[in-house]
Amino acid sequence: MNQSFPTEVLPGVMDVWVSGQIGLPLVIRWKKFLQNGKAREQNSLQHSYSIAVFAIIFVKMLEKYASFDKEIIMDAVLLHDHGEGELKRDILYNDKEESHDFDEYLAFVTRFGQLPEAVFKKCQRAFLLQFALSNPVSFPEKARAIMQEIAEKQKVEALIFRALEYCDYFLYALEQYQELDNVGLMVLVLGNHIPHFEQLAKELPGFKEVFWTEEVSRWCYEVFSRGEENT
Repeated sequence: MNQSFPTEVLPGVMDVWVSGQIGLPLVIRWKKFLQNGKAREQNSLQHSYSIAVFAIIFVKMLEKYASFDKEIIMDAVLLHDHGEGELKRDILYNDKEESHDFDEYLAFVTRFGQLPEAVFKKCQRAFLLQFALSNPVSFPEKARAIMQEIAEKQKVEALIFRALEYCDYFLYALEQYQELDNVGLMVLVLGNHIPHFEQLAKELPGFKEVFWTEEVSRWCYEVFSRGEENT
């Protein structure tokens, strides 16, 4: 029999460490759009990696326009979809409801709650960054208090996370548009997120310079308009 590892060392870490590796690859994103080879299959582990790489780049580009806490942003990017892996599901943006977010939060807490309290609290705060600006009423009171504090004291960080998430949707749709001529997905994503990009351009310092430039904005509106006419 193998000798047992001391349980008091790294409590809960092995379970958390393994769970994402096993669960996230099983969650296929964008399922509705995978028919007939019109989109590249992407699982949640691939997404978590790609958005983390994008976040490294995006955050460095925003640094000269605002000051913010990079640690919570990067923690949030890496942890934000862990609940999907626990529940073995991904809900498309257009189909997602508050109850889905709540279920993913509970799954996250169940797994990460095994960690030492101080570590868990930092992970919990990072996970809640994604919901801070909406502060869903169904979440527990303590979680809502954390989100309220984030919205008041770290609004830039919450806006950056929101920008990262919406831009990541855009990048995936752009890849399918350019590589596989999937106009429908591009039009759907633009229809969902052009208003968000316009709002971020008003609220997030540097967003207009880094992403939502006049050229990008014009291109998006033109592609969306042409796609709408042909659907």
